[in-house]
Amino acid sequence: ATDAPDASPSMTEMESDTMLDAYRWRALNFVEWDRPAEAVRVAGQGLPISPLDPTFRKILERHGKKQ
Repeated sequence: ATDAPDASPSMTEMESDTMLDAYRWRALNFVEWDRPAEAVRVAGQGLPISPLDPTFRKILERHGKKQ
């Protein structure tokens, strides 16, 4: 598995929002599929991009490491 790409300064706001949405949906899908380790991994990759994101923080709080 590769690490999450950083939100680049050259990314538009729309591109950055789209990337965050993809991480959120991917993490939520892993929760739905009862794969908490993968959900935690994806949420952990998205959190540095958006440190206050409530979806990432809640997944980490409920299923893995508290941030």
